Amino acid sequence: MGRLPKEKRKIVLRRDGYRCQKCGYDYLDIHFMDGNIENNNINNLEVLCRQCHVKYHQNEKLNNLKYTLKNFLNELFEDIEMVIITKENLKSHEDKVIEDVLNKFAFAISRVLSKKLLEEINSEIEKERKSINKSLRETILKKHNYACSKCKYQYLEIHHIDGNHNNNNLENLITLCRRCHREAHGNRSDRCIPYFYSNLQKVISETLKNDEKIKPKITIMYDNKISEKCDINYKLKSDKCCSTANEIITHWYIEVSRYLQNIECL
Repeated sequence: MGRLPKEKRKIVLRRDGYRCQKCGYDYLDIHFMDGNIENNNINNLEVLCRQCHVKYHQNEKLNNLKYTLKNFLNELFEDIEMVIITKENLKSHEDKVIEDVLNKFAFAISRVLSKKLLEEINSEIEKERKSINKSLRETILKKHNYACSKCKYQYLEIHHIDGNHNNNNLENLITLCRRCHREAHGNRSDRCIPYFYSNLQKVISETLKNDEKIKPKITIMYDNKISEKCDINYKLKSDKCCSTANEIITHWYIEVSRYLQNIECL
């Protein structure tokens, strides 16, 4: 963003109406601290930038998931079983083979669940936005000085149109939200998604490893005929053979997706 003087930044923000000049988004949300979108008491409302707001809902989802994940996994494993065919000389490493399978399973589940949960989070945030009228929103924003209550950052950035960070003429400066600013510099990544994805995978892995009652149906068979290039073959209930980790993850991805379609929530 360059070393733009604070006073000039304020001038540009006011000039552009505290909104991204590309997508029209202000990137500041009003959050209901008690979760009740009908409670418009000022003391119940705080300003959050979109990244802090998404992370708040993500952490809430992860905490709630810990209580419901066991039932979810138990029901899921009723429909999925597999046979691991491995080389005879790996017999002494059975625990390691099982751990490897569980890690791959956690990877597949988190990939599917993250999409479902992120959709729910976006829906929740949108409901919060729609429940605040313009007058109340402006009151809350002014109260918090148009800045995020958590990180204190205004999450609206000033972009140098000509790419020269030393050219701080007002006609060369434009207000952009962080996402549009990244796109202007050729970076389209959304950091919230990998953050949530990695933490979701940790929660699933810990649940699988720490609860002995939660285990997929796994049978290990040993075969000396397996080639050196493929130490482990996976065979699923459907009799589909998966010779690589990517194939087994793809299959589990399909199985978990089907399962999720048949339940309303976790």
